[in-house]
Amino acid sequence: MTLEGCAGLPAGFARALRAELAPPACAEALVVPMLAAPPQGMSRAIYLTLYGHALASRVSRVAPYLPPLDLRASPTREDVVRLAQTLTPEWEAQKALLDELGAQVLSMPASYGRTIAASALAEVSLTTVDHLVRWVADRSRELGRAEMALFNAYSLGRYALYKPLVDQAVNAYLVSFRDFAALGVLDDYRANRGGIFMRETQPYCLMSTFFETSSVLSMSYPPLRKAAPPSPPRRIAPDGTFPRRSAPAGAFSSPFGWMSDLALNTIPPELALKLPPPPPASPGSTNERLAGLLPTFYAGLLLEPSLARQPAFLRALMDKGLPAPHRAALEAADLPADVVWLHAQARLMLGLQWMRASDIERAISLASSLPRSHKVDLFLATATALRDAPDYPRAWAPKAWVHDPRPLPAGFGDTRALAAIVEAVPKAPYAGEALYNLALVKEAVSSMDILESPAFKQEQSKRYRDAATLLPDPWRQKALLRAHNAERFVKPIPRKEKGMLF
Repeated sequence: MTLEGCAGLPAGFARALRAELAPPACAEALVVPMLAAPPQGMSRAIYLTLYGHALASRVSRVAPYLPPLDLRASPTREDVVRLAQTLTPEWEAQKALLDELGAQVLSMPASYGRTIAASALAEVSLTTVDHLVRWVADRSRELGRAEMALFNAYSLGRYALYKPLVDQAVNAYLVSFRDFAALGVLDDYRANRGGIFMRETQPYCLMSTFFETSSVLSMSYPPLRKAAPPSPPRRIAPDGTFPRRSAPAGAFSSPFGWMSDLALNTIPPELALKLPPPPPASPGSTNERLAGLLPTFYAGLLLEPSLARQPAFLRALMDKGLPAPHRAALEAADLPADVVWLHAQARLMLGLQWMRASDIERAISLASSLPRSHKVDLFLATATALRDAPDYPRAWAPKAWVHDPRPLPAGFGDTRALAAIVEAVPKAPYAGEALYNLALVKEAVSSMDILESPAFKQEQSKRYRDAATLLPDPWRQKALLRAHNAERFVKPIPRKEKGMLF
């Protein structure tokens, strides 16, 4: 509470950060008093952040729930169809409340508050289909033909009820993705949790290819549960770090329950591409420590943008993201080469995190201005292969959330520069990294070939195995695993039995 009266902090800043650290179900109680009587000088950005926390808190306490089908009771087909079309009054009331809150969330102006609320809306909307996803992913493999037919009838009946919620979740994720990209966020538990789902479902699964993520459809999810007593609020530890975030209190287990332990300082999904790593962060000053701890939005409000021109500060900042004010400050001329190099690395990460072509293009421009070296050549060759990537934060539309009829842009996937490093004589220092990245880009561009063409799978396996001979562990093991996965798909995929949906 003492921090809220600090003259050096923007009005409302400390309250918004307290809501960020609190269990989501408790955030509304923290922010509503300040929303009712905003302090003098509060900016619109902070007001919308507080409002977003309040909406997200309300959304997190909604629990529309449909009971799963129990095939052990040996129901008849008529029983299954009747169950699929039955709605309880409690479910209808909760669904109506979620619809009302969803309309409020999606009508908010673009802001960090909208991002917070849209992420919560997407997660809660998808939670209502949790049991169906679990049955499709796990139990359907254990069912006999007669049970499977009953399960299919139940799933088709429920689909009409679930589809509006899934569409709402997709709309909310697309909104939050655009906002996260505009904010310059690289590491946020909401971005990573939602990002893993969208990376697995977006067209061509490009982002899934370039990050080490696990498909949520292959996970075993826990059942929904009733509201639990609120857990104690999180506090900043004496060493300056944020404590780990536990599953939201007062809410239910979601499809992303396995991601719920992520905190504000969580590590984002690991980059699958092999790129020269940035130097290790070693924050010394208070500003540098804050840059490595504060979520991107708060860092953009509190920390002076010109500090981004200092290598140690920029290195600490880029672990969380690159706020818009600091991105603008980095566009100044005559910056030191080490700052330009860090800026290029951060922009490429942003481009990959959100598949945003403008960030990838800026990374290429920055790296091209640096003195040539083996690591810069590898960076440029990899970034060039990703040039002309689909600009998904702008181009995504709800109707294309799974199937996108548009072809990939013609310039995307140009691996000639990577091939030149691989084929150089004598062997280039980063030949293994270049070959590994080349195979990964080929896999992304030829996503259908990896399923349909045995010749392409064998080529991919050879690329990864050749790369493994040139890479150290753990990348050697990653390359061998990808080679094994490519070989595994050489055998013909068995057809499903006639009449089976899953």
